[in-house]
Amino acid sequence: MQEQRKTGTRDSTTSHPAPSFFKGGEESRVCSAVAKSSRKRVVSRTDLTGQAEDYVQVLDISDNNFPGGNIRIVNVYDRNPQTAGNPRLAHRANWTDIMSAPRVIVAGDMNAHSTMWNGRATTPRNHSFWENLIVDHDMTIHNSERATRSGANAQCHSIVDLTLSKGNVELRWSIVHEDHSSGSDHEILVWEVVEEGRNAPTSKVVTGWDLRDFKRTDERAEEQERRKEARQEAEKMWWNAAGMQ
Repeated sequence: MQEQRKTGTRDSTTSHPAPSFFKGGEESRVCSAVAKSSRKRVVSRTDLTGQAEDYVQVLDISDNNFPGGNIRIVNVYDRNPQTAGNPRLAHRANWTDIMSAPRVIVAGDMNAHSTMWNGRATTPRNHSFWENLIVDHDMTIHNSERATRSGANAQCHSIVDLTLSKGNVELRWSIVHEDHSSGSDHEILVWEVVEEGRNAPTSKVVTGWDLRDFKRTDERAEEQERRKEARQEAEKMWWNAAGMQ
């Protein structure tokens, strides 16, 4: 990615800081990017993913400037069906060892419906594993009441993408507004660790959005809900038209 030349630069373009990617095999369902300009030490803990087959990624983040200590970030995609005596792939990671770290953030697409994180859920599904993990480790659910998926076939007010934490972890959490839509039927969730005793500015290099610019007023939420409903209706009409051809 490049942007227009800044005053005083020698070349005609200015490049954004390149990231380092952490991912598994060619069909890996999870991937993380870390800015090369970051001074944090990132270690991929493949020894903790067990038989999850690239459906779970564990990164240990260390920085001498972390007042609360190092943080373990777990990237999850929980999708494949569960059969009798054969748990879903994401559940096969070494979760006991993963959760042994003092501070843990678990984030991803859990594809699970539960009233524990969505008071409007009517039919719990694929929920037991994540409910137990939350209860057993006294985890915090950082999601708001806003839906995280809005596809044409999505359940009414679907919250299936979760951001959870264990230990002394405070997050500044939000959903990206419509202007930054990715085209996916899942919303873009953005969160940032807020360390006690620090007032560092939000990094636009890492997230691409400044969380301080996000508006959480009732009017904006209502407008986004109207846009989502309009998008869902348009998608339904498109699928109906395609099915008639």
